[in-house]
Amino acid sequence: MDTTDIGIEKRIIDIVLEIFPTMSVNLTENEQDEFFNLLANIDSIQMLEVMAAIEMEFDIFFDEADLNVDLFKDIKSLSNYVKEKMEQSQDV
Repeated sequence: MDTTDIGIEKRIIDIVLEIFPTMSVNLTENEQDEFFNLLANIDSIQMLEVMAAIEMEFDIFFDEADLNVDLFKDIKSLSNYVKEKMEQSQDV
């Protein structure tokens, strides 16, 4: 698995698009806004589905205390969180 920032970002985007194949997003331009717009169009149940898929893909768990709007404001924030959680699990 590619654990670079770009690799994690791409895989998160792929997960979202796998869950919602009818959504379209042009990630070659303005990725931050496009990702936020993509997530803004899903409801809370769908967000849980996305989170569960991310947890399974990266073998991490979202901490309840960490769940807030800032975590999902853009792809960079979410990928940084995933990378941090992966590093923490390797330290254990």
